Amino acid sequence: MNPAQVKTLPISTTVAAKGASLLRVEELDQHLMQYNSATQALDVWCDLRGFSLRERSYAKRVDSIVALPPTYFVAALGLSDGEEIEYRKVQLMRDGLVLSEAENWYRPDALTIQMKECLAQTNVPFGRVVQALQFTRRTLQSEILWCPPEPMPYFVLRHHAVLHKPDSMPFSFVIETYTHHLLLDRTR
Repeated sequence: MNPAQVKTLPISTTVAAKGASLLRVEELDQHLMQYNSATQALDVWCDLRGFSLRERSYAKRVDSIVALPPTYFVAALGLSDGEEIEYRKVQLMRDGLVLSEAENWYRPDALTIQMKECLAQTNVPFGRVVQALQFTRRTLQSEILWCPPEPMPYFVLRHHAVLHKPDSMPFSFVIETYTHHLLLDRTR
């Protein structure tokens, strides 16, 4: 193809657009930090940006080999040798789009029987299932995965967090990786 036939945006527009997108990633990061439940945070985020109000986000299981938790996870949860731990990996979906991928290691003995069954048998996100525990969230690490002027990747943000019961007992460790679909604004 003749280079004269290739249409490109002026560099200032491209840089401005990427700058605005990076600001949106930073805004998403700050938004997520305000909530104890990432699921609730994403529902609010999507509602404000014109995603379908008829559908809340749901978890789609990702078939994967049970992953061993990162070494610092054991310390974050205060696990003792041989203590049982469960693993669940899902994609959080809405409007047919993947919003995030979440890996979750949790103490099954900290949950009710109904919660464990719901996690094993349904597509309800973890945060909704354990909502009755009135948990709090402590983000251990937040990492923006994109740096303009590089092209925007599929995953733009990652959080590592620990969930605690009201008595301060840690019961879940999550790694959530958020996609560029969250940068869409459907209100326009």
